Amino acid sequence: YQRRVREAVVSTQSTGKLKQIQKAFSSFLALYPYCYGYWKKYADQMKKIVSNEAAFQVYNDAVIAIPLSVDLWTYFIHFIAEWKDGDENEIRTIYQRAVEACGQDYRSDKIWEAYVEWEKQTDKYRVLKLYKQFLGCVIQRHQYHFDKFREWIFFTPVKDMVTMEDIKELLTRHKVEAERRRLETEKKIKEEEELARVAAEEAAKLAEEQRKQAEEEEAKIQEDIKRMQEEQKMAVFGDEAPGTEEATMEGIEELAPEVEELAPEVEELAPEV
Repeated sequence: YQRRVREAVVSTQSTGKLKQIQKAFSSFLALYPYCYGYWKKYADQMKKIVSNEAAFQVYNDAVIAIPLSVDLWTYFIHFIAEWKDGDENEIRTIYQRAVEACGQDYRSDKIWEAYVEWEKQTDKYRVLKLYKQFLGCVIQRHQYHFDKFREWIFFTPVKDMVTMEDIKELLTRHKVEAERRRLETEKKIKEEEELARVAAEEAAKLAEEQRKQAEEEEAKIQEDIKRMQEEQKMAVFGDEAPGTEEATMEGIEELAPEVEELAPEVEELAPEV
């Protein structure tokens, strides 16, 4: 197939048979679509023999077939930049398509770098946002590109990096964010105060329950003590009615003289006992 493609190219250059070269390239690329070099050769032939529009169509088909080919996108960007020189929208569009398709590829740094350098000359206010996208990717020579970014930041005035609209937008976003944080803080404080109030009420309720429980236990103890005293009194005096103790004491006092008279006799009998 490679031989047939080369022969078709030579034949076309000598005889002008366009269909022959189109058939040769189409057949070859249908079988080997990842041979990006032949896509470029095909596009170059279309540009030379037919038109830039025909070459554009070939490149467009190529990046659809192998969208992750950094080299093919690089050829496509160079072609557009040469063809559409001065048309910023067209060139920016192809750069955007390239970074969206293969910007996450490890070797895509050269496309990003070319895009950044082009925007520095075209629209300086896009560079900062582009660097943010660029340096957020895992690419080769990341430290080198980061150092270039820091150098650009250091030597570029702020007025050449962001517009007044961007600054106003940032200030607005800052105010909105500050207000959001303030409201969140107030809400958090209120929630904490509510939790503290509920906790205090629960503690007071628990203390009141404990106080009532202590009073009930104390009343029960007092009742038990009173009951025990009554039981002891019943054990000493029996079932006599109240006031019996006084009557009994009076009877004892009446017998006291008789007891005193018997005392000498008791003392005399004591040795015998």
